[in-house]
Amino acid sequence: MLIGEVARRSGVSARMLRHYERLGLVRPTGRTGSGYREYSEENIRRVFHIESLRSLGLSLHEVGRALDDPGFAPARLVDGLVRRTRERIAAETELLTRLRRIDASEPAGWEDVLRTVALLRGLGSASPGARQRA
Repeated sequence: MLIGEVARRSGVSARMLRHYERLGLVRPTGRTGSGYREYSEENIRRVFHIESLRSLGLSLHEVGRALDDPGFAPARLVDGLVRRTRERIAAETELLTRLRRIDASEPAGWEDVLRTVALLRGLGSASPGARQRA
């Protein structure tokens, strides 16, 4: 299957598929005579595995390790996801507390406002890493 068809069927753009290839996450099985990438059924399954792991919040580096390291322990992965989720919930809870405090009365000072803005920016960031740090 050619890269365009894989992109259409998987919902992963051709550009992202090429990025995955550069990172070594997916390797096309070959190329056509005109240079188009060809993907096997196994490649396509791997793309879906990558996307599934990314949807859990893993970085591409972590995805690569999970897929390629025979000694990779899924339990460690789940433990890490639980820890990160708890950290995000704690950050969201802190934000909610600050917003309620601001809503209930005028801000006590600029420090409260600036912390709230920083949390909102972090949680609204397009970058998954920035959202997780927030």
